[in-house]
Amino acid sequence: IGTRKNGEPTQSPMSGYRFDTQQPGPFAALSGPGVSPFTQKACSILRALQTGKYYYLFCAYFAILHASSLLSMMNLLPGGRLAFTVDLATLLPILLALLYGCRCAMQTRLSTLDAAVTVYLIISVTSVVLYLQPDNPSDVAAYFYGIHHFVLPISLYYGVKTFDGRQQQGLLRFVCYLNVVSVLIGIAFFYWRPDFYRDSILTEFQNAGYVVEEWQIFGRMQSYLGSTTLGAVIATTIILFTVLKLPPARTALFFPIILLGMLLTFQRGGFIAAGIGFLYAFFTLRWSPFYKYLLLPLVSLLMLAAGIAYLSVMEEDVVSRLLDKYSLESL
Repeated sequence: IGTRKNGEPTQSPMSGYRFDTQQPGPFAALSGPGVSPFTQKACSILRALQTGKYYYLFCAYFAILHASSLLSMMNLLPGGRLAFTVDLATLLPILLALLYGCRCAMQTRLSTLDAAVTVYLIISVTSVVLYLQPDNPSDVAAYFYGIHHFVLPISLYYGVKTFDGRQQQGLLRFVCYLNVVSVLIGIAFFYWRPDFYRDSILTEFQNAGYVVEEWQIFGRMQSYLGSTTLGAVIATTIILFTVLKLPPARTALFFPIILLGMLLTFQRGGFIAAGIGFLYAFFTLRWSPFYKYLLLPLVSLLMLAAGIAYLSVMEEDVVSRLLDKYSLESL
């Protein structure tokens, strides 16, 4: 997503075309007698993309990812398997990716980045032949693990390109709001400590073969995404705030929330990324002096209050063990 000098978002490659078979253009020859019903249906779907019918479904996709993770932690997810729900929800971006591919094929328009991502996708999918070799040391289940974690998300790259620049910004704004919600829920779980929160984290560690103590469970804020993932999400959200140019009052409200969440995750990499992102945001956002110089003191006071609250709920040995991870000897 980019912006012009007048502040208007740039358009995606999809937005410059009319998906109307009744108008002269790339689809004019696909209407009328002799055209198969399948082709006409494909063109009607492409026209629907231009009107934004699939935009809200794409927003729903990200909401489903967050909701399913939360329900899984609470043991309320139907079927009990989060991976199946995620794969089922990913059918929507896969559909949009296929439609984007059809558009590129009909109009012979493929960017260099599209070509590079497509080559990577083909190599990843066809790598199954390596698992079929005699005496292969890896189980074929590892291939499907890679498909789930690395191949299916590529459909998002193509799916997002079916929207124009304004819709893309709206989608990223919606993702930011979901990230803020995940931090708020994580803060609530961190101080509330419900039984399902403890049991879910303990089970996850045990399934991975780790032996953990209770202080390790509550030493970091996990939310329903995990502390490592949440640290990366928070740092990314800070950068997105600068790209999306949200209203100053809303940004000034969200910044303390996500930085409090960053503090409670105790992720070193997240600290560094969030610090760089915050400095970048502070010096690049064109706010009025009231908002700009109110934000930093507000964040500082909130971070101090969060640290005091954190120390008040944790036992002394818990804090000392966590701080030991940041000593020079542990690096």
